Amino acid sequence: MEVKLSDIVADFIVELGVKHVFVLQGGAVAHLINSIAKKQELSYIAMQHEQSSAMAADSYSRVFGIGVAIATSGPGATNLITGIANAYYDSIPVLYITGNVASFRQSEKFNVRQYGFQENNIVDMVKSITKYAKRLEKPEDILLELNQAIHIATKDRKGPVLIDIPDDFQRVNLSKTAIYKDVNKLNMINIPDIEGEIIAIYEMIQNSKRPVLVFGAGVELSGALYLAKKLSRMLNIPVLHTWALKGLYDFHDKLNFGSFGTNSNRSGNFIVQNADLIIAIGTRLDTHATGSINTFAREAKIILNDIDIYEIDKFKILKKNIELSICADAKFVLQSMIDNFNDFEIPNFVEWIEWCSQKKKLFYPKIQGNFSGVNPYELLQYISRNIKKVKYITADTGANLAYVMCAYEEIERQKFITAFNNTPMGYSLPAAIGVSFATDKNEIIFCFAGDGGLQMNIQELATVSKHKLPIKIFVFNNYGHAMIKQTQDDWFDSKYEASSIRNGIPSINFCAIAEAYGIKNVKIQSNEDIFMLDDILKNDEPYLIEVVLDESLKVYPMLKYGKPIEDSNPLLGRDILKENMIIKIYEE
Repeated sequence: MEVKLSDIVADFIVELGVKHVFVLQGGAVAHLINSIAKKQELSYIAMQHEQSSAMAADSYSRVFGIGVAIATSGPGATNLITGIANAYYDSIPVLYITGNVASFRQSEKFNVRQYGFQENNIVDMVKSITKYAKRLEKPEDILLELNQAIHIATKDRKGPVLIDIPDDFQRVNLSKTAIYKDVNKLNMINIPDIEGEIIAIYEMIQNSKRPVLVFGAGVELSGALYLAKKLSRMLNIPVLHTWALKGLYDFHDKLNFGSFGTNSNRSGNFIVQNADLIIAIGTRLDTHATGSINTFAREAKIILNDIDIYEIDKFKILKKNIELSICADAKFVLQSMIDNFNDFEIPNFVEWIEWCSQKKKLFYPKIQGNFSGVNPYELLQYISRNIKKVKYITADTGANLAYVMCAYEEIERQKFITAFNNTPMGYSLPAAIGVSFATDKNEIIFCFAGDGGLQMNIQELATVSKHKLPIKIFVFNNYGHAMIKQTQDDWFDSKYEASSIRNGIPSINFCAIAEAYGIKNVKIQSNEDIFMLDDILKNDEPYLIEVVLDESLKVYPMLKYGKPIEDSNPLLGRDILKENMIIKIYEE
């Protein structure tokens, strides 16, 4: 019995459990999409841009566990690249499939730049942002390559993979007996012996007076959220998290002290900087979290767990002392700590928790000052307190992301999704689409974007409208690029070139655009307008809410280069800074 290669690919996707594939039709993938269309268990989602397809597959994976996007050759394939980079830097497993020109038209056969129409070497282009990228060389290797790709995408430090399939291979009929399926499963996750390290961790906790647990994205990627919460309760130690784990705890949980870093609330920064022991699990402690590494955790011992040895070893190059490092899966480390808990007597850290609680209360996120428009902090706090059933929130990069991460009062198990490390403008709308399909359109999604970011993929309003997705799109319109303007304040005497409506940026009527796409909309221009959102946010209709902000509104707190993270802008009085520091103030 013979089977068409494109049908084999469709069957493989079905076996992954995936129900939706994000596509944009093209000549080099027509056979693949036609095969997907024949599968009752599978639906293609026709996006309006390949970049959006890549981003939607990324967010689909963050909810479902694996996502798939398909793009045609040439510009279709290159349009995927930003989305692939998002998945790579956030360690998200995604299968990207590209079509290419027929195998007999490949340019390397002729030693020319390009021979086939819309041909390019997408495999070489994406090798630095994928875990595995391969052009299919023989049709009968299709299952071998697909299985190998998924195996690599989902093992160790996860990430995206790409398989490039020439057009003529897609229409080949293959005998089932001729298809190679075996996968080289070398380099499986090793289970290290960390008994000595676990003992050392507990001994350091016993000798500590101000310990904190720091949980990062690796905790979720390893499927260990429950274990992280269990361990924190057992230890009764304050918990901080990177942005990727917002929603691990309820905002009001007595052990939840939020995030820390260059754009995080002051309370978390004071806590991490005054700690004498930092137990960081499933996080690489990047510069967004630490700021200048020489000013971070100056009087703390750092215990660092990451699955990638290079992320640990970088601190040797940076000459930052790590007291103890464990290169292992976060789930394994957490379980090992729980298993050994009863062997140690844990001190009482009530006074330290109370100190941390005072900082959380003292530096509760708010924006002060006289300005027009809506206060984004008041908007986000009102929404989060009154609309409790929303499980998924997507955010773009820029001011809107900082506002959401600082001001949205999360509930336990709420999931905040953004491209945390590549952080492109234009992510949140296609991400919301991916999440909506991953939840079978059964969940209301809150999508936050800035006026600049939404423009990057605004065409996907058509996709939202077409499928009647229950997405509430908040456009924070500050008539420019607010975070860039703050950089221009620091470096260019507030000359807002290419970042304001007076210097190159157009003023957009977002409600009119939403109307053109058949999406209901409303503009809110003051805090008094916030209350009109109650019914809008609770129904399951698509809706665009334009939120008018004062264009002079800053993103605070915001760390200026060279300062330690406890000393962010706007600068506190030196007496207030000293009052909130247990360790010595940093002297520049």
